[in-house]
Amino acid sequence: MRIRSIWAVTIAVAIASAASPAVASDLPSGPADWTCGKQITLTKKSARALMKDASYEGDTVGKNAFMVLQTSVDAGGVSLLVKRGNDWRAYGVQSGGGLQAVRYDRKSGTVIVFSMLSREGPGQSFTVLTAQDDLTSIACADIRFPDELNDPVYAGEYVDFSDFNVDAVGKGALIGRATFERNGAEVKRIYRWSTPDRGRTWSKPETLEQEPGPLLGSLVVAPKASSVLVAQAKRFWKIR
Repeated sequence: MRIRSIWAVTIAVAIASAASPAVASDLPSGPADWTCGKQITLTKKSARALMKDASYEGDTVGKNAFMVLQTSVDAGGVSLLVKRGNDWRAYGVQSGGGLQAVRYDRKSGTVIVFSMLSREGPGQSFTVLTAQDDLTSIACADIRFPDELNDPVYAGEYVDFSDFNVDAVGKGALIGRATFERNGAEVKRIYRWSTPDRGRTWSKPETLEQEPGPLLGSLVVAPKASSVLVAQAKRFWKIR
C-alpha cells in the first residue's frame, strides 16, 4: 500500500519543514498552482524549493525526457518536469497528492502518472496525467472510486493501485483493490477500469470475481531518475 509509506514520508517532511518554514513557503502554493496539466511557472527560488528533498522518477523518451516529482504532501504534491530540447517545463499533477505509479513507453513517447489525494487522509479518486506524442500533448482525467466505498459517510476507505497497462494502440486497463468493513465483516474487492486512449478517458469500475493475471502491454515502470537528468534540470533553473 504505497500511500501508507507516503504518509510516513510526509510526517518526516513536515518535521523538517517546521525547522525551515521558508523552504515550504517558496513552493508554488494553492491548488490552482498544481492543477493537473497546468504549466507551473518556476523561478530559481521556487524551482529549488520544488526539487529540494523530492523523489524523482523519470527517463528519456525519444529526444525528450521527463521526471515526476513527489514533494511534501502538505506543502506541495505531485508534479511533472518535461525536457524538450534544452528547455524544461513544469506541470502540476495534484496538489496534496501522493504518487501512486508512473508508467511510460519510449516508442510511443508516452508517460502516464497516477496520483491520489493524500493530504488529511486518502482521497476518493485517482488523478491521471497522460503525456504523449513525445511528451508534447498533455491531458488529465479523474477516476472516481466505486460508490460502495465510504458509504454512507466518509470512512477513509480507498482503492490501492495494483496494476496498469495499455497495448500499442492505447487500449488498456487499471486494476485496483480495496479492503473495508461492512456489518462487522471484512470485505475485499478487486476493481477494473478500462481506457481506450492511454488513460485520457475511463470506463466506470467493474468488480472482478477472480484474481486477474498481470496486465501485458507496451508500458513499463519508470525508474528512479538518473543523477545526470536531475543535474540537467537543476542547471536549467540555475540551482546548485
